Amino acid sequence: MADNKRRTELSWLNLIFCGMVLWSHSSSYALTHLDKLSWQYALTYSLQRICFVSVYGFFFLSGLKLTLSRRKPPSPLAFWGKRFKGILLPYCLAVAVYYVWFSVILRYFPFFVTDYLGYLVRGDLSSPFYFAVALAQFILLAPLLRRLAEKYSPALIVPAALVVTQLSVMYFNDVLRLFMPGASFAYSDRIFTTYLVYYLAGCCAGRWYDKFLTMLEENKGMIAAVTIGLAVVDILLCWLSYTGRRSVPFTEITAMLFHLSAVLFSFLIALRLPQKIPGWLARIDQASFLIYLYHSLALSGIDHLLHRLNIIRVSMVFPIRAAFVYTATPLACVLWQRLWAAVKTKFKQI
Repeated sequence: MADNKRRTELSWLNLIFCGMVLWSHSSSYALTHLDKLSWQYALTYSLQRICFVSVYGFFFLSGLKLTLSRRKPPSPLAFWGKRFKGILLPYCLAVAVYYVWFSVILRYFPFFVTDYLGYLVRGDLSSPFYFAVALAQFILLAPLLRRLAEKYSPALIVPAALVVTQLSVMYFNDVLRLFMPGASFAYSDRIFTTYLVYYLAGCCAGRWYDKFLTMLEENKGMIAAVTIGLAVVDILLCWLSYTGRRSVPFTEITAMLFHLSAVLFSFLIALRLPQKIPGWLARIDQASFLIYLYHSLALSGIDHLLHRLNIIRVSMVFPIRAAFVYTATPLACVLWQRLWAAVKTKFKQI
C-alpha cells in the first residue's frame, strides 16, 4: 500500500479522535449541571462515553506509527531527541502556560516553581495532561516495544498486554502492596501499563499493516456489531452506576473491551473517508497535539468570561463552550504553527 494512503487514513483517524476529545471536555459543564435523571443528561453522557475512546485511540496510533515505516529505525538517542522536541518540550511549555493562567491570572493558588515541577511530573494541572505523562513513558520504552512487535506474534503480545493492562487498571495498588505492604499510589492512570494493550496493539498493526487492513475488511460486519453492542452495554452499566441506580463492579472490563473494538471500528470509518484531505483539515491534523494540550485552557477562558457575564444556564453555556473550543483552539494552534515555521525559516536565512 502506498505511503500517502497510509498517511491519509491515519490523518482522518487522528482528526476523529481529536474531535472526540474536544466533545468530551466541552460537554463536562452540561454533565455537572443537568439533572441526572433527565433524557438530556442521558444523551450527553452517552456521547461522552463514546468519545472516551479517543485517548486510547491516540495510544494505538502512536504505537502504529512507531512500527509502520519499513526504514531502518533511528538510534534510541536520535528517536528520543526528536520526540523531546516534538512532544515533551511542547508539553512542558503547556504546563507552564496553564500554571501562569491559574496562579497569576485567576489567582487560584500562589506561584512556586517547585509546584510547577510537581504538576509537570504528575500531569494533574489539567485533565488532558495525564496522556502526555503516560506517552512520555512509552517514548522512553519505544525501542523495546518496537523490538517486541518485530520479534513476537501479535497472537502472543496482545493477550499478554491485555492481562497487564487489566491488572493495572483494576488492581494496581493491590499488586503494589504485594511488594510494598501498606503502599498506595493515586496516579495509576498515568502509568504506561494502564494503556499497554492499546500501544502494543498499535505496534503490531503497524508492523503487519497490510494484513491488519485485510483483517479489518474481512471482519468489518462483526467489528461493527461488537462495537455497537459493547457501546450500549458500557453506556448502560456506567449510567446505572454513575446515577446511583445500581452498583456495577465490572464496568472497567466492559469499557476496555469497548475501547478496543471502537478503535478498530474508527479505523474502518477512516478507511472509507476521501483519499484527499482538505487543506484546512490537514493543517488541523498537523496541529492536533497542540489542540489536545490547549483546548482545556480555551474552555477555562470562556468559562471565566461567561461567569463574569453571569451566563450560567446550561442551554446557553453548553453551545457557547462547544462552539468556542471547536473554532478558537484549532485556529490558534494552526496560526501558532505557521508563525513558528515562518520564524524558523527566517532564522535559517540569516
